[in-house]
Amino acid sequence: MSMIVLDMEWNQPVNPDSSLAVKLCTVLPFEIIQIGAVRLEDGARFKATCCLQQYKVLSPRISRLTGISRQDVKNGERFQDAMDRFRAFCGEDPILLTWGFNDIPILRQNLSFYGLDTAFTDRNYNLQIMFHLQHDPESPMRGLSFAVDFFQLQVEDSYHDGLNDAAYTAAVAAHIDIPKGIAEYPDYLKHFEGDGDPAFLDCLRYANYTRFESFESMIADRRIRVCDCPHCGGETESTDPIYPEAGRMVYTCKCPAHGEFLVRVSFKRNRDDSLRASRAVFPLDEAHQAQYKKAVEKAAKPRKEKKAPFTLYIDADGCPVINQALSAATKRRVPAFLICDTAHAFSRRGAETITVDKGADSADFTIVGKLQPGDLVITQDYGLAAMCLSRGARVIDQNGMRYTAENMDGLLASRAEAAKIRRSGGRIKGPAKRTAQQNEAFMQAFQDMIQEAYEAAKAAKEAAKAAKEAENG
Repeated sequence: MSMIVLDMEWNQPVNPDSSLAVKLCTVLPFEIIQIGAVRLEDGARFKATCCLQQYKVLSPRISRLTGISRQDVKNGERFQDAMDRFRAFCGEDPILLTWGFNDIPILRQNLSFYGLDTAFTDRNYNLQIMFHLQHDPESPMRGLSFAVDFFQLQVEDSYHDGLNDAAYTAAVAAHIDIPKGIAEYPDYLKHFEGDGDPAFLDCLRYANYTRFESFESMIADRRIRVCDCPHCGGETESTDPIYPEAGRMVYTCKCPAHGEFLVRVSFKRNRDDSLRASRAVFPLDEAHQAQYKKAVEKAAKPRKEKKAPFTLYIDADGCPVINQALSAATKRRVPAFLICDTAHAFSRRGAETITVDKGADSADFTIVGKLQPGDLVITQDYGLAAMCLSRGARVIDQNGMRYTAENMDGLLASRAEAAKIRRSGGRIKGPAKRTAQQNEAFMQAFQDMIQEAYEAAKAAKEAAKAAKEAENG
């Protein structure tokens, strides 16, 4: 039996709303591109870089974070072959040790996706938990770099490299009583089924369930709605569920032999519109009774739907970033409208579509007519952008360029010059094929624009409040 310290790096889709990302979102959300490991018994090291077999484009953000280049993954081996070597390195009946909760579930997802056996990953423990309980129990869960500094270990290489991080983790492990940590490992982590949460250290059971086709099917599923006793496995009697906030369900259950428990279920939507849920079971002690009482009171209050104090308008004809924009807008609760003419009528989840008569300016005048100061607009039309700026809107193009009063004159002049060339029979070079980097640049700039709009709205609200208080005072 060997103890193997494991760390991995993984790629993810550049465009999470692409057809491939939606197809694989619940079975392979992350594709492993690097594996690093250290065997504690003899200090032997293992490293593998894997090629991209599913998400063919290396995310620029992942590349910057890890230092892994496109050429590295291009020259990498297949994940299946890397696993053959890794299994041989681990030996029989290994114990896998990680720092954090994510490596083992993601490793299992990748193994299952390629039809490989996952049994060798069954014995696994999170050294972050052991460090927390043995050396830093009064603080929140700490990162690996904190533990390295805590033990005054020498740092020579960068973090976010599979082998480097495994080596740092192994160095920290030398200061941890691992047999004691295994013996005292929190009970719910022994029944680990997915991403854990460090806030759940008093939890008795924690489980993830990854796919439900509808909300109704999810809450009707026995795994969600019924909780067997975490001590004896016997049936319990449950109260009716309450919903204190969006995405959360709470109820209590009672075992005749072992008493009452609090059950918290949180659920989120996958990118293919299916749902996933996580369920945590706690003892219904005094602290959790107070939590349940608070949840009951919150659920009883009438709710107002929260949404942004500004609206997004997308000039949808020919716009290549509609899905990305709506994904970001939905997460930030920004109401959205797609404006298109009758020749390009379509719809998207997360937005209301306004179809206008076909014509050169129909969509433009519709958008400008609806704009309020502070609203957001996505367009590649310089003329429309100029009109929107005059109405106090924030405007961006599909590549992440912000339109401003400073750059608008130059953009309009270039448009006029291009039109002049075309009228005289000349040709203007068309746009190059769209790249993943352009999509990422747009998303970063668009998310920054949403945050800017929220901060401006908050400042305006506070200024109005202060003015009213000054007037009344």
